[in-house]
Amino acid sequence: TEGVATSAGKINTFSATYSNGPLAAAVAYKSYNASAAGSNMANRSEMFVTYDAGVAKVGAGFSSKLTSTGSALTAYGVSVPMGAITLGVNGASRGSLNFYEAGVVYALSKRTSANLMFGNLEGGDNNGSQSRIGIKHTF
Repeated sequence: TEGVATSAGKINTFSATYSNGPLAAAVAYKSYNASAAGSNMANRSEMFVTYDAGVAKVGAGFSSKLTSTGSALTAYGVSVPMGAITLGVNGASRGSLNFYEAGVVYALSKRTSANLMFGNLEGGDNNGSQSRIGIKHTF
């Protein structure tokens, strides 16, 4: 038999992805076992699509998972590369909760970049903002 400690982490995922040139898309269905479903996890469908138009990359996403707001999640994003600089804006909403972030990334080299980000969450009891400055290096 399954122990309580191990059964909560079991998830069956069925997914498909598609990529052809500038277009990429994916869908997934995640099914949680009974122990996990009784917690904050519920079965859900997720999907996204992105398109790279050259001058900008745009994307949108969706998750059917309902929370205490009774609402699914929708998300969107746009990034615009301009030489060594990339500007981006992302947002998401779930019922009355709205999140957005904006940022700039400057490529110092092929593997190192500096970034500055700002985000804001509004709605319910979760209002707040944050900012970040950082340097990223890929080994």
